Amino acid sequence: MSSPERRPSASRLPVQPSAGRRSSFGRATSLLGFNRMEKVQLLAERSPLGAYLSPDELNRLSKLCTITKFRKGKPIQADSPFYLVIDGVVAVMDDDAVTELTSRRAGAFFTRMAGRGAVKGRKAKMVDTTLMGKSSGSVLLGPTDEEKLDDFYLRLSLEAREGYDAIISTNISTVLSSVNFINEANLSQAMLRKCGELCSYMPLRPGGMVFEQGDEADAFFIVLKGRIEAFMGSSESDEADHGEGAAEAKAGGLLKGVGETFGVAALVLGATTRSYGMRAIDMALFIRIGFDDFTPFLDSNPGLNKSLLYSTKLFLVQVRPRV
Repeated sequence: MSSPERRPSASRLPVQPSAGRRSSFGRATSLLGFNRMEKVQLLAERSPLGAYLSPDELNRLSKLCTITKFRKGKPIQADSPFYLVIDGVVAVMDDDAVTELTSRRAGAFFTRMAGRGAVKGRKAKMVDTTLMGKSSGSVLLGPTDEEKLDDFYLRLSLEAREGYDAIISTNISTVLSSVNFINEANLSQAMLRKCGELCSYMPLRPGGMVFEQGDEADAFFIVLKGRIEAFMGSSESDEADHGEGAAEAKAGGLLKGVGETFGVAALVLGATTRSYGMRAIDMALFIRIGFDDFTPFLDSNPGLNKSLLYSTKLFLVQVRPRV
């Protein structure tokens, strides 16, 4: 039996993703020297498009994408349907081109809707976006030629087209507001945008591992597409001692579906390693939020902290063995 797909380690990354599960491009390289296959890998591993588009569709899309450098304090001149920051920090500006709505760091994928509400379908392409370099860096741009983009779009499969429309017409802040413990904290739009800056997308193929038993407990996840399952061995890890592993892996093998979270109890309980693994059953897509980024945000928002504690306590009570 072949071993399950494993996400490459952080030590092999040429850039540091913003709280994303670490993936590799195989080498540290000059950013403008990315070839087409590396663009395909960027789209497949760092963007939500990887969960909807086939390898052939990703390959065709990569041919329409470009990588450009930007400078601190200078606008980024590109009318793209989406962006993927490879290096540096990008500010998303309001319509006045003066007020910063939000920012995105290396490893972040975002669309024209970043820092804004949601619109239906391809109307998102009518939204104007002004980007500014908060530092110098590089960014991957989606197709900027409208005619070529339309041709690409019309040749997509139905599932890929629906996924593409959903991706470009929303933003991470909108998704976050649907998560129970975040929604119950009644965060302002400004705070949701700040929380969105901590997120990264993580597509995963069937059988792929979100994390394995013994991995560092360093993030929690929100399921956007597909199903995942937990499995548990006999490891005597810190997380098992604190009960989070047993609780997470308990509920019927723990199947998680769209809109659900997992891994967050480790933050509350102080677990340091995973005593269980999580793997994708279907083609899956997650939002990943690293604890190193989320903990300071949590500390500055008492209402969110209280909501998280209550949600975790309720979860642990629900899965506690009955005697």
